[in-house]
Amino acid sequence: RMQVPLHHLASLVCFSKVYVSPDAMAACAEAGTAVVFLGWNGRYLARVEGRDSRSATLRREQYRAADDPSRTLALARGFVGGKIANARTALRRAARTREQANEAIDVAADRLARLVTVVVDSENLDVLRGFEGEAAARYFDVLDAMISTDDMRFEKRTRRPPNDPVNAMLSFGYSLLSADCQSAAQAAGLDPAVGFLHVERPGRPALALDLMEELRPGVVDRLVVAAI
Repeated sequence: RMQVPLHHLASLVCFSKVYVSPDAMAACAEAGTAVVFLGWNGRYLARVEGRDSRSATLRREQYRAADDPSRTLALARGFVGGKIANARTALRRAARTREQANEAIDVAADRLARLVTVVVDSENLDVLRGFEGEAAARYFDVLDAMISTDDMRFEKRTRRPPNDPVNAMLSFGYSLLSADCQSAAQAAGLDPAVGFLHVERPGRPALALDLMEELRPGVVDRLVVAAI
């Protein structure tokens, strides 16, 4: 169907039943291109990567930071603050190009601006997660106003499974972004399973989820809105 130069690929993401030949996997491993396998619903299954020759020093420091409440909170504040700031930027950009619902978008953007200032003073992770949850709710409340078509509407964020085409596109984009963040973390020598904002669970790439938070609005949401 198509040929792509290997050096242009950061990662290869395979959904559902996709066959990758051993020679192709070997070539990707040698080139540093991760091969990621996801289920039909986007759930992570496995990844194939080349030999890791990096030192354990960085991961030891990552583990020490994860065990230090003050360092964990500082990093988590950065992830959440970046996400809220980028979500506000997306809303401001949408308000300049939408003739309708500008007032609702402006109100949401103003609230996000206030949340950015209080995030830095969050006294613990629970409070910080509360601010992040409020910001996400405000943002998704006006996401429909950012979509300039009557063919697709967005009522609320739904997952596992997404209940409409817009949610399906968002989930698909987030799955790709998560895979890229896992690859980026491992390429830098970090452990993708040890995060700071997201709780660690078996099989959960907590650090990758942390990293993708501030990338969601600008990388995935903006692309989905533009595509619609």
